[in-house]
Amino acid sequence: MQRIADWLQKLDLGQYAQRFAENEFDVSVLRLLTDDDLKELGVSWASSENIRRHQSGCRFDTVTRRAFFRKN
Repeated sequence: MQRIADWLQKLDLGQYAQRFAENEFDVSVLRLLTDDDLKELGVSWASSENIRRHQSGCRFDTVTRRAFFRKN
């Protein structure tokens, strides 16, 4: 979950890190989040757009079970 917090911080969205942690989101499910999910978390529309724009940079390696973020 720290990786998501770090990623959100890089997007200047660190204020949402606690909400993601409270809901036990990890990188493996980050790409599955929808606009409705983000809205339910209380993420503003503009911040949601920023997250959605960068979601595609999230990758999860099913062999090593490790997640990483590709630089956009």
